[in-house]
Amino acid sequence: MPKKRHTIADLLLAVYQNPLQYQDQLKKGSLPEPFIDVLRLGANKEIQLDSRKTVSLETIQKAALFYIEQACLNQDQDLYRILGFNGSASVSDLQKHYHLLMLVYHPDRAKERTIWGEKYATRINNAYHQLKNKQKSDQKLHNKSAKKEAYLYKSIVNKEKENRVLLYLIQKFPIGIRYLPHIILWGSIGLTFTLISFAWYEKKARESNPVSFQQENKVLLKKDLFREKLIEFEEKERKNLMELESPLIKSLNSENSLDKNEKNK
Repeated sequence: MPKKRHTIADLLLAVYQNPLQYQDQLKKGSLPEPFIDVLRLGANKEIQLDSRKTVSLETIQKAALFYIEQACLNQDQDLYRILGFNGSASVSDLQKHYHLLMLVYHPDRAKERTIWGEKYATRINNAYHQLKNKQKSDQKLHNKSAKKEAYLYKSIVNKEKENRVLLYLIQKFPIGIRYLPHIILWGSIGLTFTLISFAWYEKKARESNPVSFQQENKVLLKKDLFREKLIEFEEKERKNLMELESPLIKSLNSENSLDKNEKNK
């Protein structure tokens, strides 16, 4: 199958004129490269092609559409083949091919040309979105694996740094590092013994001087009694003030009432 750019038009015309002769190539053969030129021809885009046969651009466009429909839009073709690729492709290339195909096979554009336009558009849409979603999921998995690898690499580097620090300390202070576990053990034992002895000494001090603790309790009781008496005294003073103020309030009220009566008269 020709792969040079200037032979694409001749190939399209040959397939269009003798489709039975190229039946196997249309179903299983590889697509001519660059196939985007075939899509541009089908979408009525201008490209430079050197054909050995003198035919009109309309005939070449029909040949391109016939080749696309027979080689790509067959129901048995894989997703990449439907969009005009021999193998995998990037997202940007998928978008370019999809845009050119929908310029031709969108239902609003293909109604007058062929009754298969809607079915072809459905196949193109399904292939494009499935491949796009698949590539997105693959990209997410790739990013997750990259993050995991970066985390593992960082953990390995940190462990190496810790090992280097320990090695440096061992080389710099061999005796201190050697006896460090013993120092920690005996230090914890000494601290525990100190706390126990302090608690025992406090207990003995309380047992030997119970009078002092009793006196402290008496002082606390006296303080509580003094607070209670002070509260009672404050309440009595409030009551006395209320008793003194009540006749004054009554007299003022009576005077106000008399004044009102005089004014009314």
